Amino acid sequence: MFRVLTRNRIFKLLSLCLSKLIKFEIELENISKEDLRGENTVFALPIDSAGDLMALAVANQKLQFPSPLDKLTSSGLERFICLKDPKYIVSEQKIKRQDTENLEEIIYKIPKAFASRGVN
Repeated sequence: MFRVLTRNRIFKLLSLCLSKLIKFEIELENISKEDLRGENTVFALPIDSAGDLMALAVANQKLQFPSPLDKLTSSGLERFICLKDPKYIVSEQKIKRQDTENLEEIIYKIPKAFASRGVN
């Protein structure tokens, strides 16, 4: 449902309307603004949140970063992923992160982008 919403014209219209209300501040650690302008940049959201995605899209437009709503040029995959909260697995007696939709595809299709940052 969330992915369908992001492709909807209503989502883009709401983003445009809310762009005047959204204020943001960016802090970069171990990465530059130029790195975020790369063609293989993928943005991670902490949850499936349309509001967070709208805010990210507005901020990216103002900072001249690629839109998270665009596809990656090299693979056609979405430029954003939504992380999921870890769950406590009673049978294993430990906390495990849930699988994130699209993450493995992105890692395997654009390994150069992750390798350049030292992530394997």
